[in-house]
Amino acid sequence: MHAGVILDYEQQRLKRERQADFEMQHADLPQPALLNDLQRAQRHSMEWLATLLNTGSDDGLIIGV
Repeated sequence: MHAGVILDYEQQRLKRERQADFEMQHADLPQPALLNDLQRAQRHSMEWLATLLNTGSDDGLIIGV
């Protein structure tokens, strides 16, 4: 997968997680749907990252730089 595509996916994931965090913090009452959305986004991102790391493909992506 192209490094730019991976970066875009990561940025979208972070945006969704931050939005879910914001909505949870500013909600009048705890809303299970928001918590479920956050947990789903985090689970999806962890599965995606694990798949990416387990593919062994070397497309020039340097993580953590």
